[in-house]
Amino acid sequence: MITVALTEDTRVRLPSKDVQSVLEVELKEGARVAILAEIEEDGLTALWTLVKPERPEMEHLLGTVISIEGNLITIVDAQSNEHTVEVLEEALQGLQVGDMTTLGCRATRR
Repeated sequence: MITVALTEDTRVRLPSKDVQSVLEVELKEGARVAILAEIEEDGLTALWTLVKPERPEMEHLLGTVISIEGNLITIVDAQSNEHTVEVLEEALQGLQVGDMTTLGCRATRR
C-alpha cells in the first residue's frame, strides 16, 4: 500500500464531472485512482487525483440486427443475448435486419 497525502490544493477529477477541490469531494474507500504526486521530505503529496469509474461508462455491443423499430435497434450477440438500443437517426442509414453491427453505447447494466 502507498500512502499519499491530500491537501486543500489537491485537485480531483471524478467520472463525468468537472475538476473539483479535494475539499468538495467524498472519496470512497476502495476507489480506484490515478494520482500525480510530488515527493516531499515527509512523503508523497497529491497534486491531481483522477477517480476511475466503478464500471465502464461505454461498452461496445457486437451482434446481428434482428429488429429496427423507429430509432430502436435490437441485436442478438454471439451468446444469444438480445440488446435493444436507442440510436440517432443517422445510425440507421443503410442498416437492415440481418446486418452485423457494432454499437457503442453508455453502459447501463451490471
